[in-house]
Amino acid sequence: MANNVNLRGLIREGLTPADALGLPVFLILLFWNLLANWFDSAQVSNGQPAARLLIIFVAQVAMWALLWMLVWVFKLFNRKFQGWSLFAALVVVTAIRGVVIQLVLDAAGINTVTGMPVRVTFSVLYVGLGVVVIGLWLHQIRRHNELLETMFGEQERLYRIKFEAEQKITEANERLIANIKTDLLKRVDALQAREPLQALAGLRAAIDQVVRPMSQQLAYSTQTWSPEPAMPRLVGVSWPRVFGQAFTVENIRPTAATLAAAVLIAPSTVQILTLTHAWHLLIIVPILQLGFLSIYRAVTVRFLGKSKVGIQALAVTLGFLASGSIAGVIADLLVPADVAMHIFRFPSMIYTLIIGVSTALFYQARKAMSKVEEQLMATTAEASWQITRIRQKHRELEHSLANQLHGKVQGALSATYLKLANALKQDDVSAGSLTEYRENLVENILSLGEAGSRPFKFDEAVDETARTWENVCEVQVHVEDQLRELIYTDSLLCHALEDLLPELAFNAVKHGRAKHLDIHIELTTERTIRLTAQDDGSEISPSERMGIGSKLLDECCIGWTRSSNERGTTVVAELPLNRTDLQP
Repeated sequence: MANNVNLRGLIREGLTPADALGLPVFLILLFWNLLANWFDSAQVSNGQPAARLLIIFVAQVAMWALLWMLVWVFKLFNRKFQGWSLFAALVVVTAIRGVVIQLVLDAAGINTVTGMPVRVTFSVLYVGLGVVVIGLWLHQIRRHNELLETMFGEQERLYRIKFEAEQKITEANERLIANIKTDLLKRVDALQAREPLQALAGLRAAIDQVVRPMSQQLAYSTQTWSPEPAMPRLVGVSWPRVFGQAFTVENIRPTAATLAAAVLIAPSTVQILTLTHAWHLLIIVPILQLGFLSIYRAVTVRFLGKSKVGIQALAVTLGFLASGSIAGVIADLLVPADVAMHIFRFPSMIYTLIIGVSTALFYQARKAMSKVEEQLMATTAEASWQITRIRQKHRELEHSLANQLHGKVQGALSATYLKLANALKQDDVSAGSLTEYRENLVENILSLGEAGSRPFKFDEAVDETARTWENVCEVQVHVEDQLRELIYTDSLLCHALEDLLPELAFNAVKHGRAKHLDIHIELTTERTIRLTAQDDGSEISPSERMGIGSKLLDECCIGWTRSSNERGTTVVAELPLNRTDLQP
C-alpha cells in the first residue's frame, strides 16, 4: 500500500515536462523505436526498413511537437501540465501515434509483423510508459543531486556551527564585557577629577545609562541567536557514477524485470504466435526467467558483490542476455517449427537486457534518493541539536552577565552613590574616601564576567513551582531517577529546565486558568529528551500564544509544538542532552 502511495506521489510531483519531454528522453525512445522497427522489418518480406524508419522518425518528432504544444496551451491558461494530467495526455497521444503509424504503413504497402491492436498497445506501453519511466528516473537523479547539494551545504554549516559559532559567541560576549568595563571604568576614573556633586551625578548616570539598561536588554532580549543559512554547494550530475552504481549485481531486480518484459512482449507474442501457441509460453517463460534471475542474482551477489564495477556490469549484462535467450530456447522446445520460426530470438535478448537495465537504473535511483534523504535528515538533526546547544550557551552567557550587572555591579555603584550622598550631607568628603570608593568600584567592575558557575537547582525548581501555585493549580512533574541523574550532568539542559518549568506553569494558569498541570520528562534518544506539559485549562486563542514563554522555548528547544482544545493545552518540546557517559 505504501509503495502505491509513493508511486502515485512520485507521478504527481515528479512527472514534469522538463524531465519527461526533454531531449534525453526523446533520443532514448527514438533509438528504442527505431531498433524495434528495424527488428520487425527484418522478419517480413517487403519490410522496407529505410522507409519504415523514416515514418517512425517523423511520427516521433510530430508526437513530441504535439506534446510541447499542449504544454504551451496549459501554460497559456495558467494551468499545471504535470503529474496525472501529463500521464493522461501521454496515453492518449501515444495511442493516436500508434493508429497513425499503422495507417501510414498500410497505405505505403509496408508489411508489418503486428497489426493495429498490437501497434497501438506497443505505442502506449513502449512510448507512453517509456516517457513516464525515463522522466521519473531523470527526476529522481536530478532530485537526488539537489539533495546532495543541500546536504553538502548543511554539512559545511554544521562544521561552522561546531567549530566557529561557539567561539564567535564567546568572543562577542568577551567584547561586550570589555566595552562595558571600559565605559564604566572611564566613569569611575572621573570621580577623583570632579567635584563631589559631579561625582555623585556621574554615579547615577553610570547606573541609569549603562548598568540598568544593559542588564534589562540582556535579560529580556527578544533576539534569538541563529546561524547563517546553509548555502547549497553546486555539484554536477556524474552520469558515469549513476550508471556505474546501477550496474551492480545487487540491482538485478528479478520480479520487476520479468514482469515488465512479460507485459511488454505479451501483445506481439499473442498476435504472432496466436493464443493457441502463446498462452503456455506467457506462463512458462516468465516463471523460468524469474527463477533464473533470482538464482543468478543470489550467486553473483555472493561471489561478485565486492568486485569492481566493470566485472559487475559484465555480470549484469550477461545475466539479462541469458534471461532473454530463455524465451527462444523454450519456444524451440514447445511450439511447432513452422511457428517457432517467427520468434524474435535475438531481439528478445536485447529487449530483456534493455528492460532489465532500466529496472536496475530506476531501482538504484530510488535507493540513492532514500540514502541521501536519510543522510540529510541526520545532518539536519545534528545541526538542530548543535544550534540549540549554542543558543542555550548564548542565553546562559547573556543572563549571567545581566545578573552580574543587575546584582554585583549595580549594587556596588548604588552603595557608593549612597555613601557619597551621605558624606556630602555631612560635609565629610575627602580625597582619600573618593580614592577608596574608586578602588572598590574598579575591583567590582574588573570582576565582571568572572562569576562562578550557576548552581544546579532542578529539584528545587520542581518543588518551588509546585509550592508557588499551591491551592491555585496542582503542578506535578514526572521524571525517572535515571534521567534525573543525567539532567544533573548537563548544565545547559538543567538550567533550561529550571527556567522552563515555572514559565510553563505560569502560562497554564495565566492564559488557560488551569487547575491541574502534568509535566512529563522522558528520554527519547541518547541525545534528546522530550518534555510534555498538559493542562486542563481553557482553549488558548492564537493571539495569546506568543510571548516570553515562546521565546524561551525557541531558545532552549530543538523544536516544540503547542496544541489547544476544549480539554486543555499540550506543549511538547524536544531538548538536547549532552551525555558525558557516552563520550569517548
